[in-house]
Amino acid sequence: MIPVRGNSAMVAAPGQCGRDSVRRPSPGSRIRDDRPSMRLTPDAGRTAPIIIARCGSAGAEGRTGAVDTGRCVVLDDTLNGGATVFRNPSRIIVAMEPDGVPAALSAMQRALDSGHHLAGYLSYELGYVLEPCLKRWLPPVRTVPLLWFAQFDGPPARLDAARAAALWPCERMYATPATFEWDRATYRERFGSVMESIRAGDIYQANLSMRAGFRLAGNPRALYGRLRRHAGVPYGAFVDDGARQLLSFSPELFFGIDVQGTITTRPMKGTARRDPDDAKDRELREGLCTSAKNRAENLMIVDLLRNDLGRLARTGSVEVPELYAIETYPTVHQMTSTVRATLAPACGVARILRALFPCGSVTGAPKIRAMRIIRDLETSPRGAYCGAIGMFAPDGSARFNVAIRTLTITDGEGELGVGGAVVADSEADQEYDECLLKAGYFEGPRRPIALLETMAYTAGTWPRRHRHLQRMRDSAEALGIPFDMSGATTTLDTAVASGDTADRRVRLRLHENGRFEAEAPAMPVHAAPLKFLVSLQRVRSADPLNRHKTDWRDLCREALAWANAQGADEAIFLNERGEVSEGTYTNIFIERNRRLFTPPLSSGPLPGCLRAELLASGRCEEAVLTMADLQHADRIYLGNSLRGLVRAEPWGPERVVEHQVR
Repeated sequence: MIPVRGNSAMVAAPGQCGRDSVRRPSPGSRIRDDRPSMRLTPDAGRTAPIIIARCGSAGAEGRTGAVDTGRCVVLDDTLNGGATVFRNPSRIIVAMEPDGVPAALSAMQRALDSGHHLAGYLSYELGYVLEPCLKRWLPPVRTVPLLWFAQFDGPPARLDAARAAALWPCERMYATPATFEWDRATYRERFGSVMESIRAGDIYQANLSMRAGFRLAGNPRALYGRLRRHAGVPYGAFVDDGARQLLSFSPELFFGIDVQGTITTRPMKGTARRDPDDAKDRELREGLCTSAKNRAENLMIVDLLRNDLGRLARTGSVEVPELYAIETYPTVHQMTSTVRATLAPACGVARILRALFPCGSVTGAPKIRAMRIIRDLETSPRGAYCGAIGMFAPDGSARFNVAIRTLTITDGEGELGVGGAVVADSEADQEYDECLLKAGYFEGPRRPIALLETMAYTAGTWPRRHRHLQRMRDSAEALGIPFDMSGATTTLDTAVASGDTADRRVRLRLHENGRFEAEAPAMPVHAAPLKFLVSLQRVRSADPLNRHKTDWRDLCREALAWANAQGADEAIFLNERGEVSEGTYTNIFIERNRRLFTPPLSSGPLPGCLRAELLASGRCEEAVLTMADLQHADRIYLGNSLRGLVRAEPWGPERVVEHQVR
């Protein structure tokens, strides 16, 4: 059982609340999360091996301070519904360096012995610290703690499926496609090195993995909400540690312990893709079930975990109640076995982790030798990927996943890992394809995006073309989309290359892969003044995608269709504070006392090219506008680069009617 009384005193450097000082370095622009977070400050002049921080306001020992709204751990069962939510920690236990791990484990044990709950994560690299002969293989440069746990004074909240789904905001966010650090040729080279070790008899299986990077514009919680709707896994998790977010969609149980001291592991080895055709899908599932190669991979890890559990178990209690079971998930079929044992007395946190961590399914076998080999071959630390996320309870129960299919996001910069087992009869290309398949949990639900610019071509000239291309270039850089200026100008020139000098409405589209396309229909004719209505929908001023013109225009299309159905030409949006923001295809301007005003970017409008030109020339000023400002304006204008400034007026019997939000 996990509670073990009478541990020796903990050696720790106390800290104070503030912002976590560990940051993942990344080149280029970042999309930042400006939520306040907590700095864990060790003694001045040195890096503390372990950081213990009491959360909230300062107070006497054992007193809980103010609510910490950032840090949380959610253990999420999207397969069966429901979630376990840990919020408002009273203390944080972090070990960044190897010499802090023993004290951190002692602090965790003392917390459990005192009746507290713990929830958090273990980085894969902790395994190099827990095994003395592997310490010198620990990567010297790491950005994720070796272990991070939050201590909670009371039990977690347990939510049903509906309440669990409601945790995640339905906000717009954009994640770029994942870019893998190894191409196929590089993977083949590393694969060949593993095969040499297998043929030499050093190992008989190694889990070779690689990392991929992506960029996120938006809230990581919104990304988790989108991905979880497609995941259907029993061991999902979301962790916000104040410096980074972990989004885990793991189908694999590392270990679970019940209050009677029964420990269960469910190693997962063997993968087959899904097929939309039911008959083919059943055939693939059956093929996985009968595959000698996949059964051999699975059995190797079952034997490894039987041995690991034997270090903790009562004599004769280790058993394998289920072997080669097939589980089906949205993108893959997986082969899983179950190993179970009864814990011997005095099995505390440290003893359990030293015996089991990391899970053999993400190392290979023999474990120690495999970990040394893959450390030499993999070009970056795994971090939280292939570690574990979960909880310890004071009643002795525990549950941890194997943190596969797991994203780590730091200030908008994301990383994921994929890998697979390499054995004697593995083939490099098949294994590489399996790695790409395993990234389907991220790529499948991810919504592609394209950048748009709509500009005028009139009398053989391009008014404001430089502003449009500059805006597209800036957006491409912010969103991680390749952009080539010469390619953009060539595409535009080709679109109007007929020699016809008629006025045209030219739309340039930039796809995620850097490909341009353009269309140039005749310039439409619009009557003035434009009639507008105020939309029933509100925009979110903090939406990071407001700054970029994209093809994600669902809200605009719906609002414009609604306005057109009422006989109006345009719909105007307010934001969540009731401030005037923008139209569906225009910026809004008001004139008062011969001065022209437009909403600031903080109100949520697109930074339109006409708007930018008017501001730069001094002809317009930014000001927060309300419905009262519209009602008392001398004139109202709607404008964009294509049309210029056009007089506008409200549509309907009243001058301006403010609609209620639905």
